[in-house]
Amino acid sequence: MSKTVPNTAGENILPALVNKYFPYWPLFVLLVAAALAFAWAYLKYYATPTYEVTASLMMKDEKKGVSDSRMTESIDAFMSNKIVENEINVIHSNSLMKKVVEELDLTTPVYEEGQFKVLSAYTSSPIRITLKNPDKTDEQEKIYFSFNKNNSTVKIGNTAYPLNKWVDTPYGTMRFTKNKNMTRVPDGPLYFSILSPSRASDQLLQKITIEPSGKLSTIVYLSLYDSVPKRGEDILNALINAYSNLAISERNKLAIQTLSFVEDRIKLIEDELEELESKVVKFKSTRGQ
Repeated sequence: MSKTVPNTAGENILPALVNKYFPYWPLFVLLVAAALAFAWAYLKYYATPTYEVTASLMMKDEKKGVSDSRMTESIDAFMSNKIVENEINVIHSNSLMKKVVEELDLTTPVYEEGQFKVLSAYTSSPIRITLKNPDKTDEQEKIYFSFNKNNSTVKIGNTAYPLNKWVDTPYGTMRFTKNKNMTRVPDGPLYFSILSPSRASDQLLQKITIEPSGKLSTIVYLSLYDSVPKRGEDILNALINAYSNLAISERNKLAIQTLSFVEDRIKLIEDELEELESKVVKFKSTRGQ
């Protein structure tokens, strides 16, 4: 007669593991505490948080308000999509990004050097730096400076430079102005870098995302991640303004071309009328009238 013997090996595994590792529980607690402390220190002193900044832009629809027939609705929808795609390519172009770089002086970003990490000094630097000829200036990684608020001078090396004037420095012709975005005092030494306009615009192109809100919509969404929310807002606003100014410029150029064409046609018609009138007078004279 067979006899079934219950298998208790699985039931004994857990108590065995507990008995084996229980004496080392202080070490496990220490390791967990060390991991949590390391994560906290990394987030506080080393990691730089980034923030998403978004904006929306509506493409101008010149046919808005015009009643189209049903036969052309599908064609118009296709054309609208193409127009939006083309405009997105215009917005996300090097030429517009360079205008943003120039307006915000992103070829001379200022940084705040901390004990453990480097932060952007977009809202902590007392000054803003503008290059007169950024295309002709060599790139520089770190140029330390200090600001004397008593006499409003910027010191680079052993030379002090005044504000609001174009001055010659070892790094090119520059102008130092007060930073209107300053909201806090820097905790560490300040320095600025010099980037070429193409490199600065390329960095922006990689950061900014532009997407349509829908297949048939003329609204597009712009977004970017930046460690300084204020700088992200300024970048998107400057990009939208550059695009709007470009659109106005294109419309003005089209209006000038149209006006020139109309004036040429009027002048041509006037010449034709004068020639016709001359022929009429000549004809009447030959008839003795």
